[in-house]
Amino acid sequence: MAGLTDLAGQRVGLDTVIFIYALEGNPKLGRAALEVFSQLEGGLFRGYACDLVLAELIVQPLRLGRDEIVTEYLQELPRFPHLNFCHLTQAVVIEAGRLRGRYSVGLADALHLEATRSAGCTVFLTNDQALSQVESGLRILQLQELSLP
Repeated sequence: MAGLTDLAGQRVGLDTVIFIYALEGNPKLGRAALEVFSQLEGGLFRGYACDLVLAELIVQPLRLGRDEIVTEYLQELPRFPHLNFCHLTQAVVIEAGRLRGRYSVGLADALHLEATRSAGCTVFLTNDQALSQVESGLRILQLQELSLP
């Protein structure tokens, strides 16, 4: 079992679910996700997320008519300390297609993996067990299995 402190000095890709658990206060894993962001903010590691995260995060607030939350996410998350957003380039999209061709993985997941890998990440933090089967060049860590300080 990996610990959060094992991520020290690394570039870590963050799946959308990590943001959702932290921002929406998931009863089971919200505290763990908040600790990830606390350590990120403190500079333990550098976080990377595909731009697609922003699109995925605003869906529920938009459905609920919570435009102020949408505005907050879009303004504040790109300014979060030690967090970088990765752009979708043609090369990323093509490599994501290759991942989809080799594994039973959805397009969004393939884009998240490839965008963060191409940004130099060596680890990807998620809570999607299916991603553990994808050989993307990233060490896949499950939030639910991560030991916290």
